[in-house]
Amino acid sequence: MTIKEEQEILLDLLKKTHDFCEENGLRYCLTYGTLIGAVRHQGFIPWDNDVDIFMPRPDYEKFWKMTHEKPIADYIKCTNYRDDPKNHYSVIRVCNTKTKIYLKYLREQPTDMGIFLDIFPVDGIWDDSKSHWLWRKKLRFNQRLQVSDLYGQRERKGWKKKLRSFLPLIFRNKNNIHEYKIDEYAMMCDYETHEKVIDIAEYQHFNTYLTHEDFDHPLKMPFEQYVFNAPQRYHEFLTAGYGDYMQLPPEEKREVHDFDVELV
Repeated sequence: MTIKEEQEILLDLLKKTHDFCEENGLRYCLTYGTLIGAVRHQGFIPWDNDVDIFMPRPDYEKFWKMTHEKPIADYIKCTNYRDDPKNHYSVIRVCNTKTKIYLKYLREQPTDMGIFLDIFPVDGIWDDSKSHWLWRKKLRFNQRLQVSDLYGQRERKGWKKKLRSFLPLIFRNKNNIHEYKIDEYAMMCDYETHEKVIDIAEYQHFNTYLTHEDFDHPLKMPFEQYVFNAPQRYHEFLTAGYGDYMQLPPEEKREVHDFDVELV
């Protein structure tokens, strides 16, 4: 399957997800490379085969519940660690079930994983970066365990990485306990009562943030032949994460997600 064909499937997933959110009053916005694509290319980055969106935690939980009661479409399935013991990600993946992919870099393949878009939960950030240090340590520790379990680090070089590779043997991820813990610690910083917000369940991007305004009153940004939600602070957010994001990276740094696809 070509990049263009994968992008067509991803665009359909994004449009269906957008329509579902609009119909049910759920907030979201484009993020990461998808947001760069919208700003710089008014669509996909030409070599990108990935779609990412942010969703405030209250809407994220509603989305999860609602899509399990009534799927977005008969060929679309939403999945994450809560319904698949082989899925060790902290995001919701919106999958096209007419396709099946094999992610070469994973230790264990999730069940029924088709071409997907990722929805990242957005939680609050405490104003004082030095406070709640124990919470931060616990969150970071479980994130390290998750990464080790997800990708498998036993073959990595360097004594620090080798030492970390033993952590999953001591702290086993039975029933996806690491992912449950990550969400538990992330939700301790409540979205509704904190103005600064970001996806701390997946990463600790405390050097940048969004606000409620980015989700309550998003920009309408062209993307391919459609219009999707984008954060008002997109320039500050992208600059903090990518620097001069309007400059095309050199060809050797143009990353494509490495997976095999088959039609089912």
